[in-house]
Amino acid sequence: MKKISTLFVALFVFAQAFSQTAEEVIAGYVKAIGGEEAIRKNTTWKMTAKVDMGGMELPVYFLKAPNKMKVYATFQGMNFVQQAFDGATAWKTNQMTMKAEKSTSEETANLAQELMEEPDVMITYKLLGYTVEKVADETIDGAACHAIKMTKKQKIAEGKPVDNIVTYFIDKSTSALVMSRTVSQDPAAKGAVIETLFSDYQEAGGIFVPFSMTIRVAGGPGQVIKFEKAEANVAIDEKEFAYETK
Repeated sequence: MKKISTLFVALFVFAQAFSQTAEEVIAGYVKAIGGEEAIRKNTTWKMTAKVDMGGMELPVYFLKAPNKMKVYATFQGMNFVQQAFDGATAWKTNQMTMKAEKSTSEETANLAQELMEEPDVMITYKLLGYTVEKVADETIDGAACHAIKMTKKQKIAEGKPVDNIVTYFIDKSTSALVMSRTVSQDPAAKGAVIETLFSDYQEAGGIFVPFSMTIRVAGGPGQVIKFEKAEANVAIDEKEFAYETK
């Protein structure tokens, strides 16, 4: 009888785990990293990181504010902007001329859409009209994960609307986000499966954030970004994001 009882308990636990909806898995993630209220309290971020460039570390800085962002790096004593958005204009540094140049209209529209997802797409997806569904579970780097397919508003590529689908993999035991996966629609890498892995979660701004990210084409080695510092709700001069016309 004891063995039968144990079996029933195990089956019940299995059934509970299997029956979780996409919305329940997402709610578990939001709770695990600190809760929606804590996430929304952080309106600005300033982060420093180092990117592994094949044996050489490149210092990279991230600035975020509502509907604004900037990523810039330092190389051989020079600063260059990898991507920025000032609320209306997306721009970056042309590495040939080292002067600021506007991004294409497509890049601007797609970046503006991404920023609408902040502070976390897991708490804004419903408002944005995105849909979610639970798909087949997977094991990612040794972690058994729920897989949540999120269908977002279409992006623009080569002048045409294209699918914008991201699958998020959430650890069954910790509810932490382990990886995201999407198919690139960028003409330069069209069709490539892009995976972003998240790890080394640490507390910052009252929530848990990943201090390590690896971006890779599925099956490849990937590029590692290691965050050194993450500060929430810091004062950021609006001029930091402004398109530089000089």
